Amino acid sequence: MTPPLSHADVLRAIARLKTKTDQRRRDVARLLGFEWKKADPAAPREPSPERQARTRTKRRRTRSLPPLVPQVTREAPPVDVSFELSGPEPGSKVQGVLPTGFPDFSGADVPPLEPLPLLVPRWTRAILSTALSAATASEEIDLPAAIDLLASGHPLRALPRRRAGRIAPAAQVLIDAGESMTPFLADQARLLADLAQVIGGSSLEMLKFVGTPLRNAGRGARRSWPVYSPPPPGTAIVLVTDLGIADTGFGQAAPDTAEWMRFLELLQLRGCPAIALVPYGPHRWPARIAHVLPIITWDRATTVRHARFGTAIA
Repeated sequence: MTPPLSHADVLRAIARLKTKTDQRRRDVARLLGFEWKKADPAAPREPSPERQARTRTKRRRTRSLPPLVPQVTREAPPVDVSFELSGPEPGSKVQGVLPTGFPDFSGADVPPLEPLPLLVPRWTRAILSTALSAATASEEIDLPAAIDLLASGHPLRALPRRRAGRIAPAAQVLIDAGESMTPFLADQARLLADLAQVIGGSSLEMLKFVGTPLRNAGRGARRSWPVYSPPPPGTAIVLVTDLGIADTGFGQAAPDTAEWMRFLELLQLRGCPAIALVPYGPHRWPARIAHVLPIITWDRATTVRHARFGTAIA
């Protein structure tokens, strides 16, 4: 069933045919069953019944409002707002006054706030124990690691060993003293103290280096550092470094991956398992180094579970 035509259909037909004269518009309207009349601008439009009803309702509400009574304003009595300023003479020292109830620390020697350690204190011992356990080799050959070395084209000068799962009897801590590690000086000192509590101060050796230990390593002034020599076999190597990730571009050139791989190969030939503490996330680690070196993120978000996972991926 076709719906009945409306005024809108007439207007659409006129617009589609693009009629320009009143006669043509009248013919189109007559064909559709309507009558076209030209509007008289002088004749006022009759408001719709709905508009007339709204107008009557508005008038009734207006008549029902109470008449407005003018408010009588009273003048407020005058208030004296004059004041005087008093204070110390120009150039004199001003003594601050604290509110009641607050302690006065003006004469006390308040120590500066220390930064939070990178490892949560209640987890530090367990994380470092996990790291030192992972850096302990056994007599069992690590066959997957040997296959990876051969597949990557590296000579197999020594057979890689599996991790023993016990804390190493001795450890050598190699601390990166490069410019990019300057923000972590306080954390390095705290880390050394924590490692001494885990493995014992007499079994711990600390050396500093810049770039990689292949560029000399030692204590004291840098000019006195000798050529690096690996410790006795079985000693765990703990690298505290950013692996050149945050190189500033100033000073000495940052080490590339090949230089780090030569150093790790030297430790492997010596029989010294290594592990690294890096203050940056896994997405910034050099992939080739992370494939052969167990790395733990040196950060407050690191837990024992993260440490175990980090030491198991190598």
